[in-house]
Amino acid sequence: YVLKLSSDGRTLEWSTLIGGTGQDIPWDIDVGPDGEVYVTGHTTSDLFPTTQGAFSRDLNGDQDAFVLCLSSDGSSLHYSTYLGGEGDDKGTSVIALPDGSALVGGQTESFTFPTTSGAYDRALGGFSDAFVSKLSWDGKTLKASTYLGGSYTEKDPKMALDGFGNIWLAGSTTSLDFPTSPGAFQDTAKIGLDIFVTAMSTDLDTIGVSTLVGEDGNDVPRSIDIGPQGELLVAGFTTSLTFPDPSDPPVLVNSGKTDGFMLILESDLRTLTSSTLVGGSNLDVVRTALFDGWGNIHVTGYTNSTDLPVTPDAFKAWKTGDDHDMFYVRSNATDLGGTYSTYLGSVMRDFGMELALDAYGLPVLAGQSWSDNFPVTPNTYDGSYNGAGDIVVLRLTLDREPPRIEEGAPPTQVPVDLLLYVGANVTDATGVARVQVAFQFDDEESIFQDAERYGILYIAIAIVPDTVRMVRYHFIAYDVLGQVAFSDPRTVVVPDWLRPDVVEDLTVEEGTTGDPLELRVQLRDNRAVHKAQAEYFIDDELVVEDMHLESGSPGIWTHVVDLPGNSTAPFRYRFNASDMAGNFNVSTWDQVAVLDNDAPVLDGPELPEVAMPGSIVTIEVAASDNIAMVSARLEYYEGSGQPQVIEVPTPIGTSIVVDVTMPDGRGDLLFTLYAEDGAGNEASVSGVIPFRDFRPPRIIQTVYADTATTGDPFVVEWVAEDEMMVTHMWVYYMFGEGPRQDYDYLQVLDTPVAALEIPVPSDEWEPLFIIFGARDTSGNVNETEVVRIEVVDNDPPVVITGPDGSYLEDETIVVSSKGSWDNIGILSYKWSWRRVSTSDWDELEATNGKVTLSFGPGEYVVELRAYDAAGNEGVDLINITVLEHEDDEGSQGPSFYYVVVIAVVAALVVALLYIRSRDRI
Repeated sequence: YVLKLSSDGRTLEWSTLIGGTGQDIPWDIDVGPDGEVYVTGHTTSDLFPTTQGAFSRDLNGDQDAFVLCLSSDGSSLHYSTYLGGEGDDKGTSVIALPDGSALVGGQTESFTFPTTSGAYDRALGGFSDAFVSKLSWDGKTLKASTYLGGSYTEKDPKMALDGFGNIWLAGSTTSLDFPTSPGAFQDTAKIGLDIFVTAMSTDLDTIGVSTLVGEDGNDVPRSIDIGPQGELLVAGFTTSLTFPDPSDPPVLVNSGKTDGFMLILESDLRTLTSSTLVGGSNLDVVRTALFDGWGNIHVTGYTNSTDLPVTPDAFKAWKTGDDHDMFYVRSNATDLGGTYSTYLGSVMRDFGMELALDAYGLPVLAGQSWSDNFPVTPNTYDGSYNGAGDIVVLRLTLDREPPRIEEGAPPTQVPVDLLLYVGANVTDATGVARVQVAFQFDDEESIFQDAERYGILYIAIAIVPDTVRMVRYHFIAYDVLGQVAFSDPRTVVVPDWLRPDVVEDLTVEEGTTGDPLELRVQLRDNRAVHKAQAEYFIDDELVVEDMHLESGSPGIWTHVVDLPGNSTAPFRYRFNASDMAGNFNVSTWDQVAVLDNDAPVLDGPELPEVAMPGSIVTIEVAASDNIAMVSARLEYYEGSGQPQVIEVPTPIGTSIVVDVTMPDGRGDLLFTLYAEDGAGNEASVSGVIPFRDFRPPRIIQTVYADTATTGDPFVVEWVAEDEMMVTHMWVYYMFGEGPRQDYDYLQVLDTPVAALEIPVPSDEWEPLFIIFGARDTSGNVNETEVVRIEVVDNDPPVVITGPDGSYLEDETIVVSSKGSWDNIGILSYKWSWRRVSTSDWDELEATNGKVTLSFGPGEYVVELRAYDAAGNEGVDLINITVLEHEDDEGSQGPSFYYVVVIAVVAALVVALLYIRSRDRI
């Protein structure tokens, strides 16, 4: 098992079992640089837990050494490995090296124990040898390994490591040829087991010095330690009647069956500096002996002697029971003389096995007890016996006195740096645990400050309060046992010679032109700041102004400055402060970057009330900037169109003038003028130039014929164009002096087109007069000149002369155009007739449509042609048959000629009327 107790023995921090199916015995333990726990011992278990990749994962004989490394909390195995050959092997000592590797010592009876190339000894020399091996940090590699021994037996070596990396071993041997170095204290073995002490190199390839120590019995070492001068402390037990002793004559005589021993050898192993026996008249064994840092040696072991020498202040002055008691001895390191000795234990068996020193140099003992009333202290982890032998852990102290405080002379006043150094020499028989200085500024609460070390020490008291006139202080010291001591109080005067301190400049890093800037600074004084001033430059002139303490603030002083509006030069300033004692301090010059956040100022613009399309409009804006303008541009657009940009040439003066040509579009001109200064500040001004269109629409007319015909529709078409939009189109027309006809057409298309069919009456022969018109969105109206279209009659008269007829000779024949008609009117007639039997016609023109004829007997064809004013001709034919009278055959009367004359006169009258009416039109 492996376990860890808290430093006060009250808490079991962790505990674990480690082993297999056989016997698993730990022999030594050490703690690595990061708190890992290294353990070595021996095992007969073929299932001893090993880790993946370990150096050896199989039991090599009946008994192997093992080496393992536990995590600092005991929860996991960093590695675990067997170490051995075909014989019995056991590890008896382990040292954790700073690089994490492990140094393992022990004994082996194996011919096949693993060694490495270049090792000091690679062969078993006798029945058993000591061995030393070095394992890598992960337990996977045997970095070095060697045998150590002679031709017989070497047993149970213990190891120590000096500051040079040398490995010191102490064990027992019966080999007469155990290697020793020239001039060794003892180079020849005697009867029984002798002690060997050997120094070996770090890489295990050589031994440095080596010696034997012993007499005629068995001399067995159980521990080795290295003193401050490199001396070697070896301790164990002996059955020899006498023991090596540097005294002359030797005086060390074994007083019982076995006595414990301690001896000190010089580092060259040539000289035995001192030695002593520990024990009474029975069996006594020393298990561990260690140097401390104060010239003492601490020893533990067990005894069956009732007369073990104890000191008057022993914790337990006599042995109890019939079995062993633990014991503890403290000796000085010079001559091993005992300064304290005591029994430990109760009525049953109690064994002291291991000893270590805690952080305060107090001995901590570990062992085993079968006593059910072993002395325990309150509130420990386990205060009762559990049966079959319990582990016991105890810490001893011999100190009953509080620490001693020896103070130096106090300073008369605080030095300039405001650090009051007070000193004392604090000592304690056991160990100083804590030293404090309690100091008090004037009548305020005491402040406690810990010293960083003990012994001769100095503590700096920082004088930081505002109004300190004096400091009172005294020391408080505690030893590791909790005993406390107080020094007498002392007083030191604190004069004020410290200047006020600029704790922090709280002024902003940037200001803006023309705006207030608040200078802010936190000042501190050991008493109080009396006055603070701000120094700064305005227009290259130094200005000094008093600052004001901000109410309720931790020493913050302020002053407001109005930054110039026309400069971006950095604003330079500093602070000065003084206290009531006249101490004065001034800060270094600093500066605030001044940014221009003032946009240009634009006034206007001056604009015309309206603008005509295509005209040039001047936009003028008064402009100014606190520094300077670097660019300007005009963005304008018509209605919802895309913006256009005009860049203004630089440099830009006090006004910005831009000429813009008014577009021909339909909307007002919208614009924005932008001006920007060198800091990127931008200003803008917007406006609208109303668009006015005085241009009337343009009318394009299409007349499909030069003349119109009666009774047929006359088609006209006209197109109106306008830069804005045509809203209405119309046409006026009339025939002659007749009434005017209006046609209105509402148009919403961008290109308005209108067409009209004008109905021409069938009886209309007057000219057609047409006027076209259009109006746009601006109210502009356009009408064309009068278009004259002549009306042409192309309809011939319809002539009806009546039915065919038969007449008697001398009977009057009247032929009439009754029923004939013309859309305008028949202007004249033309009568023609002939006998059917001939082709010659007789003609008669007349102005009316009635004629009286007289024919002689026969068959006649009568033709009537009618003419209107347009010259259109209509024709009709009738057949007339004239029958004879028997008494008047072939004669013609005067009535025939009369009728013809009347017809001619009528035709002339009609023609004259037509001519007069045409001239009137």
